[in-house]
Amino acid sequence: MRLREMVSPRIFSVAAAFATKGGAAGLQFLQSVVLGRLLGVEALGIYFFAVSVYRIAESAAPCGVTLSTVREIGAARATGSWSTIRTLARRSAFFCLGAGLLFSIGVWLGSDSIARAFEGEHRAGLALQWMALAIAPGCGAVALAAVLRGLGKQSTANILGSMVVPLVATLIFVLWTRDQSYVGAVKAFIFAQFAALAALAIFVTFLTRGKPGAAEDGHSLFRGALPLWIVTIASLGNDSLGVVMLGLFGTPTDVGIFGVAARLALPLSFLGASIQAVYEPKFAGLYKTKNYTDLHKEFRTSLRHSFLLAIGMLLSMALLAEPLLLLFGEEFLGAKPAFLVMLLGTCAMAAFGPSGSLMTMTHKGHYNAWVAIASLPLAAGLLYALVPTYGGLGAAVAISGALIVRTLAQAWAAELHLKEMKLKI
Repeated sequence: MRLREMVSPRIFSVAAAFATKGGAAGLQFLQSVVLGRLLGVEALGIYFFAVSVYRIAESAAPCGVTLSTVREIGAARATGSWSTIRTLARRSAFFCLGAGLLFSIGVWLGSDSIARAFEGEHRAGLALQWMALAIAPGCGAVALAAVLRGLGKQSTANILGSMVVPLVATLIFVLWTRDQSYVGAVKAFIFAQFAALAALAIFVTFLTRGKPGAAEDGHSLFRGALPLWIVTIASLGNDSLGVVMLGLFGTPTDVGIFGVAARLALPLSFLGASIQAVYEPKFAGLYKTKNYTDLHKEFRTSLRHSFLLAIGMLLSMALLAEPLLLLFGEEFLGAKPAFLVMLLGTCAMAAFGPSGSLMTMTHKGHYNAWVAIASLPLAAGLLYALVPTYGGLGAAVAISGALIVRTLAQAWAAELHLKEMKLKI
């Protein structure tokens, strides 16, 4: 009997999403190890600074459209409206590409001004000029991955969106651009973004072409996008804000140490997101059809899965902290305290992650937005207070603390929303 016939479709979907997200996290970890070994801590810090600016632009440019793409395509899929799905996919992709291009131009023109905040100004400015070229294709790839998530193709979205970039970037750097130090790492990242965009565009076109289903009204990528955008911007506090603040008050070495701790801990959030991504289109579809009873059951099931995952991640990664950091080199062992602190925040986010997804997929994203609005300045204030004295460890405490507060607040809001829906049953 085939494996897929031996387990329930839900368990199979979660397992497949988890495996592919785990593969993506593994590839990102491998990429960081390779870069750490070949670049050294200072050059790696410059690369991390450039990547953080890219992450800010990639998150800000789409204006929340990528999350609304998941929601609207998930709802259209529930009613079999493939004409609507194709229209939404095109609009999302072209809007995000255009917005990303504007941000690319802005980062290119402002690279020197941004780099002045960072020690080693000339080197950081050069890295940012090159990194600007990755923003537009990166935004387009995120939009197309959101289309696949809305269609319930989370595993494919993970493979083409999350796994292609670190794999291609690592291969190009090792085989071609290695001799160009941090600039070579940035160039490899650019090529990888274009490769992911091409792969996603081909697959989405193949998947949606020619399928029947009349167009339906009531779908908009921009309705409710503002709170989703705010939530996305607030997620930058997970690591990019810490890197930027360390750039302001520290050195490239501080950034390199903290960057390794963050990149060792935060990719684990992708594993938690694998569970959320499986359930997000289901939440959207059940809410669209007003099936609140099954929606409640789906949410409780998603929480059970996410809690088990979070506990497993916390125990295993805490035990493996030193061996994993030694892979980067002995100079990175100082990142262990920051890594353990970041691990606490990451596991809390994974445990309660479905709460935020429920709110987003049921048109209550403004609750998440209010929580995000509060958590981002909280993180910034803690960073400002702790980074000058405690460096990377202070950044980890600030970011992880703000993340835990935000996660618990979202969980509380989700419980209140569920009680409201129970009254409608």
